[in-house]
Amino acid sequence: MNLTEFVAANAITINTEWKSRQLEDDREVDVWAVTLHVIGFLPGYSTPRIAEDRTMDLPMRMGQGLQGRAPTAVDVLECILSDIAAVENANGFNDWLSEFHLDNEEMSVAEIKKLHKTYEDIQAQAAELAVLLGDAYDTALWHLDQD
Repeated sequence: MNLTEFVAANAITINTEWKSRQLEDDREVDVWAVTLHVIGFLPGYSTPRIAEDRTMDLPMRMGQGLQGRAPTAVDVLECILSDIAAVENANGFNDWLSEFHLDNEEMSVAEIKKLHKTYEDIQAQAAELAVLLGDAYDTALWHLDQD
């Protein structure tokens, strides 16, 4: 199963709101407020009965090459699953930095603090995504084929 099939099979939907266009690292990006939804159903009924509507809110930045189109659930999950996998595979913050060929001895304190906040934000997103996806979290993170 690939990510597109996973999104369909798990009834993952998205709401988006364009927020702004910003200049980041000498390139323009569109900033979106995104809410992912998963509706959980109670098992054992002949017709679906909603158990809960789980949501996850997060910002999404997309480059201008996408010509201003709104992100899809697949776009968002592809991005955050990649980020989460990098953090999960790392043996701590310094190991995560080395995965990106960054050396904290060559960076300013401000750069290290900014990257550490990113690392912690990804850890928080992992926890939120685990709640959103429930039992499907490990499948999404480790067992999907490439699109």
